[in-house]
Amino acid sequence: MTSAELVVFAGDEVRRTGHAVRLSGGEEGVPAPAHTVGEHVLVRGRWISLPKLEAALAKIDGVAHWDLRITREGTLDSAALHVRFNRDTLVRNPMWKGRIAQALYALTPVSIEVVVAEEVAETRRPGTVTDARGHHLGRDRSALGA
Repeated sequence: MTSAELVVFAGDEVRRTGHAVRLSGGEEGVPAPAHTVGEHVLVRGRWISLPKLEAALAKIDGVAHWDLRITREGTLDSAALHVRFNRDTLVRNPMWKGRIAQALYALTPVSIEVVVAEEVAETRRPGTVTDARGHHLGRDRSALGA
């Protein structure tokens, strides 16, 4: 089984949709998209830009790592941003959690819970997306066919 991203060609312009399909071979036509791929994640019918999320969190002092976790209980998606700070004083101060919540509110109307880890991260690393729905296949389009 392979995967493919649906792409729209408009004249000389190419637009990536972010919608992906699984192909088992022998299809007559393109199956309905059931997955997404790329720098945007679809949550509750809204696209969340991962580069914009990264840029907003980069402006907040002490964020060492974040993981956007998306789940679906029943029919509705829920999202939680799990954050690790690089200093213990930030973990214990609720103001920093509030700053992150405000940054998320400015980015999207989707309600995203902020969860601050008790452990301090020693080194900074890139943010990640954990999609328990199995909907988002990844940010790296080149790995889509793998």
